[in-house]
Amino acid sequence: MELTEAMRTAATIRRFRPDPIPDEILYRVLDSARFAPSGGNRQGWHVIVVRDQESRTRLKELYLRTWRPFYQAQLAHAAEGNHYAEHMDELPVHLVVIVESAALLTPLPALNQSSFASGSSIYPFVQNLVLGIRAEGLGTSLTMLLNNEEAEVKQLLDIPDGFALAAHLGVGWPAQPHPTRLRRRPVEDFTSLDRFGGNPLRAGNPVPGSP
Repeated sequence: MELTEAMRTAATIRRFRPDPIPDEILYRVLDSARFAPSGGNRQGWHVIVVRDQESRTRLKELYLRTWRPFYQAQLAHAAEGNHYAEHMDELPVHLVVIVESAALLTPLPALNQSSFASGSSIYPFVQNLVLGIRAEGLGTSLTMLLNNEEAEVKQLLDIPDGFALAAHLGVGWPAQPHPTRLRRRPVEDFTSLDRFGGNPLRAGNPVPGSP
């Protein structure tokens, strides 16, 4: 699949067929994702590929602890998310992405104290996973709710000290065809030239410095 198509159609998938996923496909996804940038090229990621039914069921139970109260407050807006949550154990594969905490540290205190800067060394890898999954015709839902139960997830999967839970991706074959068009804001809505209040970037703008 061409990269731009994958980027434009990698929707969050919440309904899946139960068909198994061969290791060869998962290997291809991970083999490409590993080329993501990371600070100092430390590549602190580790992926636990969860196929065991008992473990998948337990991950669902931990996920539901956080999900159900959230869902009760937003019944009319989260039906698809609820279907995903209640059927997570039926997905053939869960990818639990963890990161070595030391690989997120930098010599700059301001970056270490930031609530989001450290993610620059792990989430490009996670996004590569999402795109690789889409390129194989699979679907996924990237969520963070398991972080609310991180201690029990780490115990369940024997995750050692020094690693942190970064993302959870349920992976399977979509029950319906992938969407061909996602609803996203146009470039003009989220760009500005030279300052926050500047004019938006437009494809027809003259090239700076051109006569």
